[in-house]
Amino acid sequence: MDSKQAKAEANKLKAEEIRQKAMESFGQTKAREGQEEPAKKERRELKESLPGKVMDSKQVKAEANKLKAEEIRQKAMESFGQTKAREGQEEPAKKERRGGNDSIQFLREKSEMI
Repeated sequence: MDSKQAKAEANKLKAEEIRQKAMESFGQTKAREGQEEPAKKERRELKESLPGKVMDSKQVKAEANKLKAEEIRQKAMESFGQTKAREGQEEPAKKERRGGNDSIQFLREKSEMI
């Protein structure tokens, strides 16, 4: 009985931990895993890259948003080929269409059988 109670208690604790992980937000998950959110990371990098300027957090956010918007505009304006090249993918080979002779021959054979 004692081992059954211990297992039941362990299962309850594990279930509670899983529920907590499922309920936490994306930011809390990244903090728990020791990772930084992408937006915060960009702002921090931007702040570090501009040592000569003294900027408050609002200015840093605005500057990060401008850079992000410019990047999105550039991606939206590029052609399909440029996108595939940027992502490192090759364009799929075009499929060859079969000639109509095969189907016509099949239909002739089918009509001769009847």
